[in-house]
Parts: sequence; structure tokens; C-alpha cells
Amino acid sequence: MKNVITFNKRSLVPVSVGVAAGVLMLATLVQAATTLNTNIQTDGTLAATGAATLGAGVTVTGNTVTSGVASSTTLLVGNEANNTVSGIMFGYCTIPATNLTASTTSYASCAGATGVTSAYTVFVQATSSLPAQIIITMASSSAGAINVGLLNTGIATTTAGGIDPTSIKFWAFK
Repeated sequence: MKNVITFNKRSLVPVSVGVAAGVLMLATLVQAATTLNTNIQTDGTLAATGAATLGAGVTVTGNTVTSGVASSTTLLVGNEANNTVSGIMFGYCTIPATNLTASTTSYASCAGATGVTSAYTVFVQATSSLPAQIIITMASSSAGAINVGLLNTGIATTTAGGIDPTSIKFWAFK
């Protein structure tokens, strides 16, 4: 004799509805759990896809990666009142073709430093296109340009020499 299970169609409907209601309620409870009232500790990555608001100080141990834009009218470096920075720029500018007599310094205006004014302090660095016997001896800023002193050491030649248009790197701080 075979064991046969028979179902009454009337008893199957309430059981099915009860199971479906339980699954729906469980899914709703899991979805609604957005607030935790305890500490969170993870050995993996913690990510927040929306904005995160912290009501207390944050202690960071290990590597930290942050992103965003820092903005201020003045950046204080150190604790002295005159250590503020209100502008930083960097880039390339171009010295035009210039004739340079050996063992003398000539001056040129390096154009293309857009936004630089005389209020900026500048630092410059020669690129490999500057001939080896030429040394940059000074740099100052003016409207849209950086003025440089170029010393022809005469090492490669004792006669007048020159440079073709040459780019140099600059950093400008205000």
C-alpha cells in the first residue's frame, strides 16, 4: 500500500496566505532597519552611499582616504600670523628666444603664467630644453608673467650665445 497524502483545497489557501504574509513582513522589517543604536565594528570595508553625519569626534587608525575640495580665503600654515596662503598656482611659461653674452646675466619675461600677479612669490625650475651653460639666477612675478634672470656661464662657449624659446616650470604662492 502506498502512502498518499491528500490535501483539502480549503486548508491549503489559509496556509499559503500565512506563509506569504510572513515573508512579506520579514522583508519589510529588514528593509526598514536603517538606524543602529550600538557600535559598528568591521574587519572589512565600511561604506556609506549617502551623506554621513558624525555627532562626535572621529578617531582614525591606519590609512585614510578622503576626497573633496578644501576652500578658504586663507590657509594657515603653522601658528604664526604671517604664514597664510591665499592662492597657489603652478604650470609652465615660455621664455622667448634671447641673446646672452657669455659671463653676463640677461633678463627675460616668461609669458603664459595666466593669473599670476606681482603679489605672488614664485619658484621656477628649468626644463631639459634650457642649455646647460644657462642658469636661472632669479625670478619675480608680474601680471601674467614671470621675470627671470638668465646667466650665461660661458662654459660651453666664450662668445655670445642665445636660447631658443624655452619653457620653464613654476609654482606661485600668494
